Amino acid sequence: MRVIVGNPKTGKVTYTPPGPGEVPALTKTFVEWLNSEDALDLIPAMQAGIAHHELARIHPFVDGNGRTARALATLILTKRGFDTKRFFALEEYYNKDRSSYYSALSSADAGDRDLAEWFEYFLFGIAVEISRVEKTVLKLSSDSSRFDTAFRLLFF
Repeated sequence: MRVIVGNPKTGKVTYTPPGPGEVPALTKTFVEWLNSEDALDLIPAMQAGIAHHELARIHPFVDGNGRTARALATLILTKRGFDTKRFFALEEYYNKDRSSYYSALSSADAGDRDLAEWFEYFLFGIAVEISRVEKTVLKLSSDSSRFDTAFRLLFF
């Protein structure tokens, strides 16, 4: 079954992923890279960003590719010591402006596979969410009893 990404209401196609015959080889290559020294030598956010984009590009499932790519990025960050789930979910950042998310993802699909715009978006999302957590902690710290509760929730 050929998967097409687009708006079902308008019929506008925004992305045509690789065909079903290509997916097994692309997925195999992707998983090999994901476990390679080259991938593990990258900083965690770069490996997670590449993995997120690549899984979304391959689009191996009929539905849930974006959710799976976002979950994989979070898993990579967590396994590499950057445990975002205790503090924030990148999903919140992506949900604020879905069109920017899709635009950033598709920016590298124009042939040259330049991930610069995607990385800028992905890394900025991490920074935005860290800043949001920092503001929340500072706000809660002004009331020591609320801060103690928040601290226990975040770290224990």
